[in-house]
This record gives sequence, C-alpha cells and structure tokens, in this order.
Amino acid sequence: MPVARRASRAAGTSRPPLAPGAIIPFDYAARFELRGEPGRVAESVITVSPEGVFVAVAIGYGFDEDRARRLSVQRSEESDTASEFEVEIARSGIASGGNGGNGSGRSSSPSAGGGGGGGMATLPAPRIRFAMRASPTVTSGVVNPALIKVADIPRASLIDGFRVNPRFQDEVFTDPQIAPSGVATLEREFRQEYVAEARISDAVGLQVDEDDPGPLLLQRLQRHGDVSFLFSIIDSGTGRELQDQPTHNLASLGKADGGRPFRRLAQPLTFLPRSTVRIQVIERMARRGSLHLVLFGYKLLATSSCPEPVIRAALAAAAKPPRLGQIPSARVIPFDYVVRVPLMGRAGNVVASEIPVDAEGGFVATSIGYGLDVDDRPVLRDLADVRSRATQGQVDLGRLRLDDFAADALCDGIRIDPALLRIAFQPGGALAPVPVELIDRIFQSLNRPEHVSFRYTIADTGTGRDLQN
Repeated sequence: MPVARRASRAAGTSRPPLAPGAIIPFDYAARFELRGEPGRVAESVITVSPEGVFVAVAIGYGFDEDRARRLSVQRSEESDTASEFEVEIARSGIASGGNGGNGSGRSSSPSAGGGGGGGMATLPAPRIRFAMRASPTVTSGVVNPALIKVADIPRASLIDGFRVNPRFQDEVFTDPQIAPSGVATLEREFRQEYVAEARISDAVGLQVDEDDPGPLLLQRLQRHGDVSFLFSIIDSGTGRELQDQPTHNLASLGKADGGRPFRRLAQPLTFLPRSTVRIQVIERMARRGSLHLVLFGYKLLATSSCPEPVIRAALAAAAKPPRLGQIPSARVIPFDYVVRVPLMGRAGNVVASEIPVDAEGGFVATSIGYGLDVDDRPVLRDLADVRSRATQGQVDLGRLRLDDFAADALCDGIRIDPALLRIAFQPGGALAPVPVELIDRIFQSLNRPEHVSFRYTIADTGTGRDLQN
C-alpha cells in the first residue's frame, strides 16, 4: 500500500511539457583581448544565468582587429611649412577678415595693405595650443594638415592605407550637418588650422614603437589578414574537456569572414543554470584586437530550483522544433522585417533602432542577416580641379595634397588601388606621373562592404529580455 501511494504521488508530480514560449533563442559570447604575442594564453569564462538551461547548437567567432599603426610624415624641403614670422602674426590676432582663413584651402603670404579689417593678410589663425616654437624635442615650425603632400606619406602607408586619427578628426575637419534622417547633408571640410609639426612627424633620432599609433594626426592601417589561434573549451559544471588538445580555428570553425560555415555541433551541448564554461585561446599571430567567440543556441526558461530529472525531461521536449499549432497553411505567409541603421563611420558610435510588429498577426523569425549599402562617394574632392593641373596629359601624384581628397574618404582611410601599383610607382619606388584619365581610379576608399565590422545587441521589448549575454 505505501508503494502504491508513492507511485500515485510520483505520477502526480509529472508536469506537462513546457510551452514553446518558454524557449527563446540566446547567444553566449566570450571576449578575449589579443596582444599580438604568439604563444600567449588568454582565458575567459561564460557563466550561464540562473533563469534557465542553455543549449548550444553551434559555435562561431569574429575578430575586431586594431589595425592602426604609426605614420610619421616624411617632410621634404619643398613641403609647405609656416615660418616663425607668420606664426607670430597669427598668434597676435592679426588675421585677414577675422574668418580664420581665405576659404580656398590654400595658404596666403603676409603682405602690407591686405584685405580685411586687420590691414595685413596672413595664414589662417591656428589653435594656440598647437602653435609651438622649435625645441630639441619638437621639429621646427607648424604645419597645416591640409597641405601635406602625397609625396610626404611613406610608401608603405600609401600601399596598405592610411587615415586621419579618429581621435583628432573633429580637430582637423569641420562638423558635418546631419539631417533628421541621420544622413549627412554637407560635406566636411578642412578647418585650415595649423598644428605643431611634432603632431605629424616624429623627431629625428627618436626611438618609437611602429605598432603604436601614438598621438600623431595620421595613422597607417594594417592590411586585413587571416585570423589564427588555438582554442579549447572546458565544461566546468561536469569537468569535461571538449577537445583532446587545443584546436586550430581554421580546421575547427572556418574563416572569420564567413567564407566557410561556422561549426554546427554534432550533438547539442546542454549547460545547467549557474554552470560555467571556461575557454582558453592561444595566440598564433602578431595582430592586436578583440576576439569574440560565440555559442549559438537557445535558453530553456526553467527555474534553477527545478529537480534535475524535470529539467532533463523539459530538454527532451525542447529538442523537438516547436510547431505553429493548428494554423491553416493558407494563413501563413513568408514575411521579412527590415531595420535600417545609419552608420557614421566613427568607432564606438552607438545607434539604436526598433522593429514594431504589426497587429494583423504574430511573427516567427527563423533567421537573421545583414547587408551594408556603402555610398559611392568619390575619393577626390574636386576631380576637375585635379585634372586641370595636368602637364602634358599627366598628373604628378606626389604633388597632390590632403585637401584634394574628400574628408569622408580620409576618415575612412584611402590607399592606392593594388591593381594599379605598377602605374602609380616608378621602378625605383618614387611616385610616377599618372595619365589624367586614370587619376580618379588610382586611389580607393577603405570603406568597403566586405570589411564592415560592428557589434550588435537584440532585445525583445515585449518580454523585456535580451537575446545575448
């Protein structure tokens, strides 16, 4: 008789399978800061939240590389540099017209009886904190960044690519005019203000780290390359290792750019609430940046106080894909929701948007994707002006200046088209005169759809739940 009571009580404790609403897609991510030191071991821990069981079905990764490197402008004797006399005039506040420049982007020499209220025409007034006298540690003179010539840029930077340091873009360029739609309505221009030459060039004989961009106005951008690392995963809850030895990312997961599919696990992995997953990464490349390793799956919203057999039973029910119920197929139609996010090209900029689901019916999302629509903007600011300087049908690349390029292109980064390197350089390495018909194709922007990099989060505001940790 007691056995029968125990049997009836056990039967009474059986619970119906959880509703499909108790299962939500969820991703757990681990972040590693790589220093570019091959052999260095980095470690991170993923802690499963107590609100439910996590089932991982796939694993992938992405690498947010820090590509900025040092770029010291190699000033030549012919480079335009303001003299000490001109700087002193600008510092004293005697400037023509009081508008801080002549508006054309070209320098003007001091002359008696010049236009404006000051009676003397000078160079645009600099920001005083940058107008520095020569000293043993600071190169002589000040420089207008707009007047830096392409010939002053190191050859490696022209080939790999260079940009204006994002930290100082607001000091070099004017502010863009942003419409309510989030689209810039006015192109940015150089401020035509002078900076100390030490802000663009390293002092002669100064020992510097070429991998450290430092406080210079320009940066060289390292080329994109394949990501290489070894990794191992340990389920701390069970104490089991998921590999017999650290595995190479290319052999196990595929390329970081999605050229090969990320790995789908042969058997979904189950992690109980409050369990931890320890991941170790061994660096195999001399590249710096943030490595993100993600476990894709879903979360079973069962409280951690449930007995383990109940959770196991719920997991067995969750292994079957949820159905839409007894909805006639005629009332189910394919549908996509799209959200548009305007990107400003500034690292760290946060943009938010939302998708309202209409009231005519529920929506079931089965996958997610993205695409980048890059504005086809020219790299050269005024192509006709550049072509007008041609001599005998050729344009001297070395005499082009930074103010000949669009400000947005300099912020994103530019380089010489790899397919046209033989045309842009002479056999000795010097810049070559280029036919005027090709001048608009020599340089290309580094803002390319295949190199887009961003971080995202998705939140279901209807339930108040985040879909990533």
